[in-house]
Amino acid sequence: MIAANKNVILASGSPRRKELLSLVIDTFTCLSLDIDESFPSSIPAHEVAAHLAVKKAEIAHQRCAEESIVITADTTVICDEILLEKPQSVKEAAQFLNTLSNRWHEVVTAACIRHGDQQFLHTSVNKVRFASLPSDVIEDYIRTGSPMDKAGGYGIQDDFGKVFIEKIEGDYQAIMGLQVSWVYKKLDELIN
Repeated sequence: MIAANKNVILASGSPRRKELLSLVIDTFTCLSLDIDESFPSSIPAHEVAAHLAVKKAEIAHQRCAEESIVITADTTVICDEILLEKPQSVKEAAQFLNTLSNRWHEVVTAACIRHGDQQFLHTSVNKVRFASLPSDVIEDYIRTGSPMDKAGGYGIQDDFGKVFIEKIEGDYQAIMGLQVSWVYKKLDELIN
């Protein structure tokens, strides 16, 4: 674990990212951003997470002291080249989960670290395969409310994810929301 001797700010309201960053560094501050997460339709689905992570970093950097180290991230879910964002309704959450049932999809997580005029960006592309999801299970999961704040309508760390994900190819923590190994390496370079 890195002992923070600089002001490190996680610009995210995600409890998952906070939990993951706490594996890397002993002290940091959370800054919740309320930003417009829209993006130009011309951006390919696999580049949306990086675009949004950089956008968040630019906004957070403007709100923080110049010497602060700002960390942002974004996660997207892509199935058949279609971006599945955070569901906007219970109906959409059910549609997403039905789409993902018994199929592979990609989870793209991008992290951006900003320190002064330096900016570092890393994108992790991971694959996840769901088992067949019975409609009653989907309905039960949606009733928990958990799908509503997660890209693709699910969290790999949820009980649902633990039971119905058959296989992953990639980094579990990145699928959860932050590629810890990359963040650790960059923070170590910047702090030590």
